[in-house]
Amino acid sequence: MATSLYSGYKVSLNDGIFETWIPFANPTETTLDFCWGLTTLALSTYAFRRSSKIAAQYFRQRWGTPVLVRETSVISAYETFTHPITTLKNIRKRTELKTFLKNLMFSREVETKYTELFDDFFIRRRAQDPFRNLFIHGPPGNGKSLLAKRLALNVDIDYMVMAGTDLAPLGRHMATRMQEMFQWIQRHKAPILLIVDESEVFLGKRHVEDFRAALDVFFRNTAKPSNNLMLSLVANDPKNMDGEVYYRMDDIVNVTLPDETLREQLLQFFVKKHMPPSEHSDSHQLLLDLCSEVTSMTDTMSCRDIEKLVMSWKSVLDNNSDTLGRRDKILKCCQYAVEQQNIKNLLLERKKGVTKKSSAINTLAVGHPKTEEVTSKQEVSSKQEPKQKASTTQIKQAAPKIRHQW
Repeated sequence: MATSLYSGYKVSLNDGIFETWIPFANPTETTLDFCWGLTTLALSTYAFRRSSKIAAQYFRQRWGTPVLVRETSVISAYETFTHPITTLKNIRKRTELKTFLKNLMFSREVETKYTELFDDFFIRRRAQDPFRNLFIHGPPGNGKSLLAKRLALNVDIDYMVMAGTDLAPLGRHMATRMQEMFQWIQRHKAPILLIVDESEVFLGKRHVEDFRAALDVFFRNTAKPSNNLMLSLVANDPKNMDGEVYYRMDDIVNVTLPDETLREQLLQFFVKKHMPPSEHSDSHQLLLDLCSEVTSMTDTMSCRDIEKLVMSWKSVLDNNSDTLGRRDKILKCCQYAVEQQNIKNLLLERKKGVTKKSSAINTLAVGHPKTEEVTSKQEVSSKQEPKQKASTTQIKQAAPKIRHQW
């Protein structure tokens, strides 16, 4: 007869020794073990997630691109590990950008200045001398930042683009993000070109506290010329910039609106780009003939506006099959674009005139005797106005009493 002896968690039989675990033999111990296992699992998962976040943040700061960098040709190890497909696409885009920048067209003055900068930049890089900083200004839409990229890619150095409009959303973290960017540039041993697009947005705001701290970091890191960093500032309106910026600039390039010959070349280039003869064989020659006629109408347009104008011709060609109707409608489209451009220019001139008048009034009001007399009279009249109002209210309140006495 088989006898079983129960002692705690084990069962032993006479036929043979057979031991197993009975889970619910002692319920208090099992519940404690279960709770302990659950808490250790939760703590381990939380610790793993937290440590992985800290490690990812460290690797991003160490080997990733900074937050302020909008575009760069540097291939970081963090991005290749996290986003390998996008890095391959960026490498392909860089080769496409090189071919695109070769076809860029500028005026003769800009091209001659560009060749001088290219030769000087190439010689300084060979000799490991400090680079000369570059300042490019002019109306928007004429390829100022593309000119700086073209210089970097032709000399075969890396570039990074930072926009002044990206600083405002950061608030009080502007200075720390700026310092992170310059630390990343120092760790990058190869020479690099820093392109600051729309630089007048933050380089002229020393009166704002957050911008002042970021400006101090920027001026501290760009005080001395370096053989590892070349600075290129791009601005639309350089009048609002801080005066300390100009002391750091060595070469100044003014990219103006295209002249007549350049406008005709741009029209032909954009026609071949957006409407190739393989797709529009019947109307390609018509468009090339129209380029010489339209050139005189686009004297106030930038390169970007000319490209938009050529792109609007494509919809006209798709909606009309008659060649004579196409020609008339394209000319009407050009006239409408010119009218809109004139309205834009008038609005801009009016805005500039208002700002000039306000600045002139402010300058006259300081130290001029006549203006000081006028301002003092205005202050006295403004102080006397509430008394006059009080007297009228007193008369209204006293009117019923006088009527009652009468």
